[in-house]
Amino acid sequence: MIDPNTLREKVFEMKTNVSEIKSVKFVIDDDELASEFTAHTGKENMLLGVVLPSYDGFGKEDESGIRSFLQFFVMEKVDYKTFKTQDDYIDVFQRTLLVSRKMIKFFFGVDGENCLSMDLDYSSLKVYPVSKKSQCNGYVIEIDEEKYQDF
Repeated sequence: MIDPNTLREKVFEMKTNVSEIKSVKFVIDDDELASEFTAHTGKENMLLGVVLPSYDGFGKEDESGIRSFLQFFVMEKVDYKTFKTQDDYIDVFQRTLLVSRKMIKFFFGVDGENCLSMDLDYSSLKVYPVSKKSQCNGYVIEIDEEKYQDF
């Protein structure tokens, strides 16, 4: 189970390695996320929205643990009026996907060592595009962590 303070530390460590990310906002829910995206300006484009994790339990008796659900939004503020062609639209997704890939490489690290010092569930990794979310486009990265621990 990753706590908010540890997540904050690891995200800012990751930000120093992924220089394209200009702004990081931590949020609790979709309403807060939308509000942060709306307030975001194009000057500091490439926003990372980090949703604080939710948790659930798994297993039974002496083989139990906690699963953490992590979600990251790699987004750019867009002005659709400036798009002259479909290529301009696709270019936003290309840029945000490249940054998402850098983040994923950092998360999973090298030689099986991941940056979060967590038991990341590789099969849970999901990356999918998001369009027109409070005038932002980009990708969502979802990763789960399963940690066997005593309660």
